[in-house]
Amino acid sequence: MEKIPKATLIIEIPVARYRLLKGNKPPALGDILELDQGFTSPEGKAMVLAYHRGTDDEYDYEAEVYESEIE
Repeated sequence: MEKIPKATLIIEIPVARYRLLKGNKPPALGDILELDQGFTSPEGKAMVLAYHRGTDDEYDYEAEVYESEIE
């Protein structure tokens, strides 16, 4: 089984860059995100599609984050 890369959210994400998948838990500083695929923003900056898995093992939200917003 392949290990999913993870990172911690260190910058608040604007509402326009995330989508709630279950419930109403928006992104919060310190969330551990599972990283999916990388891409380049229209401005040419590195971004990644990321997901937050809740305590029930289902995804709470997906977000497009700049690499500078995670560590």
